[in-house]
Amino acid sequence: PISKVEERLKEYEEEFDFIIFDTAPNEDTRFFFNVLHYIDCIITPIETKRAGFDKTIDFRDLIDGINPRLREPFGKEPLQIDILIPYWFDKRVGSKQGILELIKEEFEEVSLLTEPIRECDGIHLCWGESQSLSERLSGKRKPPSNEAQMLKIFQSIVDYLITE
Repeated sequence: PISKVEERLKEYEEEFDFIIFDTAPNEDTRFFFNVLHYIDCIITPIETKRAGFDKTIDFRDLIDGINPRLREPFGKEPLQIDILIPYWFDKRVGSKQGILELIKEEFEEVSLLTEPIRECDGIHLCWGESQSLSERLSGKRKPPSNEAQMLKIFQSIVDYLITE
């Protein structure tokens, strides 16, 4: 059967190269499960703290549990986390290197692990204020101090998506 998301987006699939869903990994919503049935790629940020690492492990386990129920019976490829975007809030990154190494080891199956986004308060504020990154960078708000680095990382993500 076709999901509600598939049904509603069918007419746009030929018009757009990418359809992006920005959703929390909330297993309590029907929308979340419909999205997981529909999508081809998962891009997720991961905070370079132990709690962020543990939450991403839980998310990966959730996806692994969903594949046999929502993907495989319908002939869809199993999902996995394809792209991880590590981030941290402050300039004190030395203590975070250990978590970054742990991320690299634990998520070796990830196709693209971007460079960590440093001084990520700008992005986090975007998410917290339901604001797009382009709105934040357009001058309505003070842009993050690492704008060039963020744009380079986002370009690497687009390049990956285009070649896959």
